[in-house]
Amino acid sequence: MLPAACGFITGSQLAPQLVKRFPVAHVITASLFVAASGLGLFARLEPDSSLTLVIGGSMLLALGSSPAVTLVTDLIVSHAPADRAGPASALSETCGELGGALGIAILGTVASSVYRSHMGELSGVPQAGVETLSGALATAESLPAADALQLITNARAAFVDGMRWAVLIAALVTVACGILVYFRLGRPRLRAATKHPGATIVSSLGHARPR
Repeated sequence: MLPAACGFITGSQLAPQLVKRFPVAHVITASLFVAASGLGLFARLEPDSSLTLVIGGSMLLALGSSPAVTLVTDLIVSHAPADRAGPASALSETCGELGGALGIAILGTVASSVYRSHMGELSGVPQAGVETLSGALATAESLPAADALQLITNARAAFVDGMRWAVLIAALVTVACGILVYFRLGRPRLRAATKHPGATIVSSLGHARPR
C-alpha cells in the first residue's frame, strides 16, 4: 500500500501545478493514460513475477488516477452554480463510489470466471478447488505432496490469468475514458469556459484558486 500511497500523494500535489501550464483536458487524459500503463504492468504478471512489477504498477496506477479524480471533482464543483455546489459535490462522490463498486463487481466476476474456466478443465479437482483459490489451497492440504504441489501450481496460474484479464479490461476502459475526456472537454463552449479569466479551479483542500 505504501507505493500506491506515495503515487497518490504525488499525483494530487502535481495536479494543480499541471493545470497552470496545460489544458485541463490534456492533464486528465494524460493522467488516465498513466493509470492505464500501470494496469498494463499488472497485465504482465506471472505467478513467479518480481515484486518490482507489482510496486511499479501500483505507483503508476495511483500516480495517474489521483490527478484525474481531483481535477474531475474540481471541474464538477467549479462549474456548478454557487447554490448547487454542495449537491454537485455529493453527486460526484456518489458516482465515484458507485463506479468503484461496479468496477469491483464486474472485474471480480471476470477474474473469477476465468479462474473457474481454467480449473474446470482439470480432471480430479474437487469443487472447492474449482471455485476459489483459497478452496484449492485448502484442498491441497489433504492431498499427497506431489498432487498438492500440482494443484497449487495450477490454481495460482489460473488465478493470475484471471487477474490479467480483469486488469486488461480495466486498462482498455481507462484508455477509452481518456480519449472521451479529451474530445468532450475539447468542445469550444467548455474550453472557453475553463479558459475564461474569471474561471476557477477548486482545489482538493476546498478553496478556490484563480486560473
